[in-house]
Amino acid sequence: GNVLVKTAQESIQRTVLDRNLEFTRRSARLIDLRVRMAKEILQNQAQHIAVHWPNVSNVGLAINTMVQNFDLFKEVSVIDTSGNTMVSTSFDDYVDRRASHNGLVATILNGLSFQSPVYSGEGGLPEITLGEAIILHEEIIGILRAIVDLRTMRDLVKENALGKSGEAFVFDRNGRYIAHSDP
Repeated sequence: GNVLVKTAQESIQRTVLDRNLEFTRRSARLIDLRVRMAKEILQNQAQHIAVHWPNVSNVGLAINTMVQNFDLFKEVSVIDTSGNTMVSTSFDDYVDRRASHNGLVATILNGLSFQSPVYSGEGGLPEITLGEAIILHEEIIGILRAIVDLRTMRDLVKENALGKSGEAFVFDRNGRYIAHSDP
């Protein structure tokens, strides 16, 4: 009897571990796809915005269109090379025109694309910040910054909680909380 119980317990544990591993792989692929798509759109739009530079009305129209057409963008801003917000889809950026960008400007001015770690945004939803250089005549003239909504991550966690009272969590590799099945 004990051998049968032990074998059943081991089988259940293996099944749960296999399911969790598959969930993790599938989730990582879906989230990676969403982030790559956001990066590609942002890169293309940074080139498009350079054509309209310095017409702020046209630049504002371009970023508003991004947010309307692509639900993965929560907010998009154009920032000058000093870190000042020039135009944004967020009213909050107008309250404090010099937003805190946590290394965004320095990274872009060094010729690199910017991607923040995943963080918990408003309402506890996971987000990342992306940034791309706006280049005109081989000179960086501004930065296109976007906050990308990763609610997909939270939704995946919700749908994969175990049982009626089971809970699922996502932490980054540094142990920082990212998402929960019942935020």
